[in-house]
Amino acid sequence: MIRYLKIGKESEYGTPVDGAYVIPITSESLKLSQGFIRARTVASRWREISIPGPKSVGGGWKQFVNYKNVGLILKAALGGESVSNPTSGVWLHEFSPVNSNELPSLTVRVGIDVAEKIVSGYGVDKLSFEISPTDPLTLSVDGVGRDESIGELDQNPAFITQGYISPADASVKIGGVEVEAESLKLEIENNLASDHHQLGSRLLPRVEVGELEVRGELTVRFLSTSHLNDFLNCTRKKLEVRFDGDEIADGYGYFLEFVVDSMEYDSGDANIDRRERLVQDLKFTAVKGDGPILLVRLQNDEESEY
Repeated sequence: MIRYLKIGKESEYGTPVDGAYVIPITSESLKLSQGFIRARTVASRWREISIPGPKSVGGGWKQFVNYKNVGLILKAALGGESVSNPTSGVWLHEFSPVNSNELPSLTVRVGIDVAEKIVSGYGVDKLSFEISPTDPLTLSVDGVGRDESIGELDQNPAFITQGYISPADASVKIGGVEVEAESLKLEIENNLASDHHQLGSRLLPRVEVGELEVRGELTVRFLSTSHLNDFLNCTRKKLEVRFDGDEIADGYGYFLEFVVDSMEYDSGDANIDRRERLVQDLKFTAVKGDGPILLVRLQNDEESEY
């Protein structure tokens, strides 16, 4: 059995390209809807006429994350990228949301034992990063695709051999102060349209974005009333989540960092249960502050812009 998922950035929306990155997925759920138009008349109790209607592909995949396989996904979700070269062999990619009606599109190729499922014109709608002390960093991707076709199976997909990001690589700061975090979930959602078909074609014309939402959940050890006071007083805070990997060159290492410039707590109470260890569940939403609503920094050895 040969199973894989590859992604590549399209130069033209909906025109399939080869997969540049093989993603270590645990599952995928990409499904085409034919959107049949089934007309009913007074002539009978059943539908007699069926017309192929507007097509779209929904779903996505779940994967483990390392410092080499997440860059293109971040570029597709946020749109903006700048690249710098702090030392030879090391590149820093900084991703931030673009204030635009469109985002890049991907071709997703899935090896399904006997053939390759090809989804073209795939826009990333939602990313959900999650980590806990017992699991590596995982990512759930959901999106909207333009069309699906079948191709030949890749007999030797080139999986990235770098290990996954470990919970031991993580550090979390709120307001510049490191906290004892026990679990984290961070969601980025573009609210992509999936029903903007036009006359003359069954296929979507572009990746069309809606309002950007950045939100998350953080469980921390309850050791003081600091975060509770921030919740009660509606105090905005800066969130920094960073994962550090091995050295690349000259003291510069792999890292992945999420910076939420300004967040508001939607909930933040600590609740007691018999003599159980006391933790605080913080739910937050990002709001515009002085900087970008979200900045994602990825340092690796990938030279080119994604």
